[in-house]
Amino acid sequence: MMQVNRKILLQYTVFREDICIMALPRQKMRELTFETLYSFQFDSGTEKELVAFLMQEHKVTKKNATEAYLQAKNIEAHQEELDAMITKISSSYDIERIGSCERTILRLALWELFLEKTIPAPCIISEAKRIARKFAGLEAASFLHGLLDAALRLRG
Repeated sequence: MMQVNRKILLQYTVFREDICIMALPRQKMRELTFETLYSFQFDSGTEKELVAFLMQEHKVTKKNATEAYLQAKNIEAHQEELDAMITKISSSYDIERIGSCERTILRLALWELFLEKTIPAPCIISEAKRIARKFAGLEAASFLHGLLDAALRLRG
């Protein structure tokens, strides 16, 4: 049997993972989409620059980074409609008083709930809470849960 240098094999495996085209878990794709959508509020550069940044920062393929970018652009195209929903469900809060991170998570979740409609509502709410805990804090997760629950009740 042929002897294989483990170090070379390990380096080859790591290298192959970098170029291997694999589907990302939905959670990871949602985080990439969230971060991309959030970056649109700032001068995030061109599509090429942002995709390159996502690839470098998150160690994802160009295909996955581009998919997250395009999904964020789709959500941004519906921003007016999504913000109208947020205004309707947050009767005691002006939309500008809601933190930008929380507002971005709301836009993503509302888009998934009412426009994309491919994922069950409990999963979307759970994921919105998870992203809120990771990027905005525990209080934000509870706040978003309440707003998303209200959105579901309102839409029937």
